[in-house]
Amino acid sequence: MEDNEEINQQLLGNYNDVIYAVCPEEIFGELTEKNAEAIRADIMGTYNSLLAILDPDVYNDFDERTMAAEAREILKKLFNSAQAKISNGNYGKKVKIRSGNFGIKTDSREYHFQTEATADGDLCLIYAGYCSNYDDTTGQVIAKVVAEAADNVFLENEAACLEIFKKNPGAQNKHLPILLDRFKTGDGRLGLILRRCEVLTLEQIRLTSRRWHNGILDKHVAWMMNRGLSALGYAHLKGVVHCNLAPEHLLITPPDHNMFILDWTGAAYQRTQPFRFVREGFSPPEVAEKKSLPIPASDIYAFGKCMIYALGGNEKSGEMPNSVHPGLQNFLAGFIMESPIQRPDDAWKLHHRLSILRKQWWGPDKFLKFEI
Repeated sequence: MEDNEEINQQLLGNYNDVIYAVCPEEIFGELTEKNAEAIRADIMGTYNSLLAILDPDVYNDFDERTMAAEAREILKKLFNSAQAKISNGNYGKKVKIRSGNFGIKTDSREYHFQTEATADGDLCLIYAGYCSNYDDTTGQVIAKVVAEAADNVFLENEAACLEIFKKNPGAQNKHLPILLDRFKTGDGRLGLILRRCEVLTLEQIRLTSRRWHNGILDKHVAWMMNRGLSALGYAHLKGVVHCNLAPEHLLITPPDHNMFILDWTGAAYQRTQPFRFVREGFSPPEVAEKKSLPIPASDIYAFGKCMIYALGGNEKSGEMPNSVHPGLQNFLAGFIMESPIQRPDDAWKLHHRLSILRKQWWGPDKFLKFEI
């Protein structure tokens, strides 16, 4: 992937402002001392100015156009949210704490979370919540908190990786977690606050969907793969290797096949950290052997195993159902070579190659709605 160092700096700055905003006030200002008519006028001026900057047709580079389009859609949601809040008389005001919630105040924002964890992982607890300027269309967040203070190092590691992505924005940011804030609990445990996404993991789709319980249609998986390979190519270009890809860390947003790569706690940035986790059936041989530091080919192996799992195959043996297109089977077989030097090591090239192969296998691209 070409590293677009020359991307328009005005686009980059406004792109980051928009995608990391959790409520319309962070884009359009508090404006609490003005009447509704004046607030609407100020917001409209800011909105039109940003729309002009975030117009995809202004840019020639593909990544610039994609970034502008992504931020533009979020901006529209924030603008609509602002209009609704003005109509309700709530613009610029903090909402009341809901019963059964606890609050966290950082240097930049105030958040409220459910007291019961919504998920309990190997290292962390997940709590659903909202920003204090929350409404129904923006501002939903999660808090990811380590269960033991001794594991703070893992969330520090994830935060470092997500900061790398934030400082080097690209079209692939839409496939990666958005880090909004961090905090520490009273007993010294580290927590990260992330943008909440309504998604399902590959594991959830396979286990709970009657339609895809025995494997997802190969055409759908190919679309998912293309998005995932793009995100991995971007991360690798920035010097970050995930090191712990598994079906529960690959999230899908129906119906558009968008893949979201979660949990960078075990990642290696600048490729200096060792492997930290072993996932039976998904980790490449070099993880258990501890003979090398993480390399992009390590992620490609694990990603290939995840795609075999998604197709209804046997991730341990690498076998896939006969219904899977032979071309896709052969393509994935290269991902899971035992020796890392025999595997492909450039996810971005694989992304481009798959785009070509898809057309050879199934003809011109047609949008396929992915229904669970």
